[in-house]
This record gives sequence, structure tokens and C-alpha cells, in this order.
Amino acid sequence: MSAADTAAPVAPEATELLLRGLVGFTTALRHAGVPVSTERVAAFLAALDAVEVTSEPQAYWAGRLTLCGDPDDVARYDAAFAAWFSGDPLHQPNWVTERRPPRLATLTPQPEPESDADGAAEQ
Repeated sequence: MSAADTAAPVAPEATELLLRGLVGFTTALRHAGVPVSTERVAAFLAALDAVEVTSEPQAYWAGRLTLCGDPDDVARYDAAFAAWFSGDPLHQPNWVTERRPPRLATLTPQPEPESDADGAAEQ
């Protein structure tokens, strides 16, 4: 049974905000030089689901054990964790940016440029 199974229900907005903050933290780690892969982010979120996510020591170790792949990552992780979680995690800056949906380019034929009497296209 995970900590999430025994916790009181949380509003969807708060859950989304918390997840954005946690994923934002992994982005901050990437900016700090820790090579955080998508698989490591998924492992981090799964580890947090198994512990009390509001417990700073438990969140710290869940992240350190899943996001650091090399001893050199630990110092960068410690600095990023201290900076990111120095206050209320729900109110930390959001590093996850909204992305606009992709726009498809038009594949319709374009009109051909008109040519002069010599057969050269006009500019």
C-alpha cells in the first residue's frame, strides 16, 4: 500500500500543481547539469507515490536515489533541491512551460512565378 492510498483526497488542481512543481524540479536539475532522462523522472514520480510526498527528507531521498546516476550528480542535486524546495513546493517557480500545439504546414501547391518573354522568372 502506498502513501497515496492512505492520504486524504487532494483536489485535482493541487495535484496538478504539485506534479508541475516536481517535474519542474527535474527540469531545474537538467539545467544544473544532471542528465535526467524521462525514465528517471517516471521513477522519481513512482518513488514519491510510495512515500509521504510532503515529507522533505522522503522527497529528497526519493529524488536522489532515482535522479542521480553518477556520484558527480549528488552535489548538483543537493544544490538544486535546496534551492527548489526552500519554501512551499506548491508555490515554487514553474519550469514546465506551456507548449502551443504544433501547426501543420500547408502542402497545397504554390503558384509558379510568372516568367518574362525570355523565360526567366521575375524576382
